[in-house]
Amino acid sequence: LIRLIGDNDPVVPHFAMARLPDEIWNNPVYQEAILKYFGSASLEIQNTLLAKFVDKKLSVAGLNLLISAAPRLNKGQLQKLLIIFEKNKDIISENLEKEIIVLKKQLSDLRLLH
Repeated sequence: LIRLIGDNDPVVPHFAMARLPDEIWNNPVYQEAILKYFGSASLEIQNTLLAKFVDKKLSVAGLNLLISAAPRLNKGQLQKLLIIFEKNKDIISENLEKEIIVLKKQLSDLRLLH
């Protein structure tokens, strides 16, 4: 089911995500497998994934997969991403913290534009 999240069909990824049990969403190995599709996913799939992970503890690898997609995210997505990082602040490395600072600046700049 996880590989279907990367499907190009607009319906299949939603179907796959709905079928995944909570144990999958909470398991770091599966989280990373899911998040590998995040950067190339459609806006709708990205939003669904962010909503699924907003209250989860993630691995450092999972957080890195999310931060790598940050430059392409919109303001609402960046806000959700920062909530995820705040939830996982106890495992954030120094390098990841530096990237989060850049992300916060990016979000601040977006707020000034609107």
